[in-house]
Amino acid sequence: MARRARVFGLSGLLLVGACAAPPEPPRVDRPAPRAPTARATVPCVSLGSVAQAVVLDAAAVDFQMRDGRVLRNALGAACPALAESRTFTHAPEADRLCRGDAITVLTKPYGAGPSCVLGLFVATDAP
Repeated sequence: MARRARVFGLSGLLLVGACAAPPEPPRVDRPAPRAPTARATVPCVSLGSVAQAVVLDAAAVDFQMRDGRVLRNALGAACPALAESRTFTHAPEADRLCRGDAITVLTKPYGAGPSCVLGLFVATDAP
């Protein structure tokens, strides 16, 4: 009888062992998610280096540079008149545009409209 109890006791231990979680599979190291790449920013652009300016919307203008770069300017605040007009001018004596400078929206048929303040120029991936 004692022998039978031991066998039963061992069987119980084996069953408990069989119910335990299986060993973890070997860990496969995955590359860490890519951090966003830092984009080059510039405070000013020389007007002689600008091929053209394209108004994207009320908050951004792309400055296409003669060297092929595109510098996006996120305006200091939304400028709805700029989105409507899509044209602007700057101070005639300026040879460059900088963060904090004002551009003046050109409205039809009136001419000069409201002013908008430029932000930083940020390099984009656009050609």
